[in-house]
Amino acid sequence: TVMHEIIRSERTGTKGGPWAPSAARGAVLLLVLWGLWWIATSTADAGVHTHAPTPLVKTAVAFAIRREGADEWLTVTRPSDDKYLPNAVGLPAGYVDDEESTVDAVVARGWEKLGVGLKVIRFLGRATTVRADYVLHMEEYEAAFEDPSSLPKVPQPGKRGTQYAAWEWRHADALRPAAAAGSLCSQIFLKAARQAGQRR
Repeated sequence: TVMHEIIRSERTGTKGGPWAPSAARGAVLLLVLWGLWWIATSTADAGVHTHAPTPLVKTAVAFAIRREGADEWLTVTRPSDDKYLPNAVGLPAGYVDDEESTVDAVVARGWEKLGVGLKVIRFLGRATTVRADYVLHMEEYEAAFEDPSSLPKVPQPGKRGTQYAAWEWRHADALRPAAAAGSLCSQIFLKAARQAGQRR
């Protein structure tokens, strides 16, 4: 048969004739392509989707608030039933709503998470990580209390999102365990602190 001739010419390296090795390879390639096309159309007809789903991307902000006159920062403790970082000590953070800028999100999440008014001072950095069921993109800012006499209150009753179990002024080193466990806000902050120290 034709297929036997193709295989024989490939094995023996026969030169010339209508089924020379180059023609044989071309015929085999066509058969392979046809097989792939048949598989693709068959799975499509069966309702099988072979392309990867588009990942869900969530944007969040975190904010670092420095204690006036001290080298300490406002840290928060996540609840014990937190899905990703239970009991972790990190920085306040929250998701950005649709049609909301990241700066506006910092101010809004300040009220929702801490019950205080905030003003944004400067941008610290950004990073992205892949969680089990979504991709998280985070931008981080240094912020300050609108009223210097303000103190946070956690948890905030009746407010949406993750509510914190406690807050405390701590040195930046307190963020290292959470950063090692995958806390994006802690990682961004510590990286910004290292870069700031290198520039001095």
